[in-house]
Amino acid sequence: MVELISKKHHVIKQSLTEILNIDSSVAETDACAIEHVISNKSISDIREFMRAYKK
Repeated sequence: MVELISKKHHVIKQSLTEILNIDSSVAETDACAIEHVISNKSISDIREFMRAYKK
């Protein structure tokens, strides 16, 4: 469970900073809150979007 939340945190923070250009400290705080309520499906979709976005 802890590992899954950590992975969610990383994906959320990365998407906030790299795609939305949100300040790292704000993204960190937001990721801490979001990681506990976001679904695995949403994380998967964000990850897919980020892969396509980086191409």
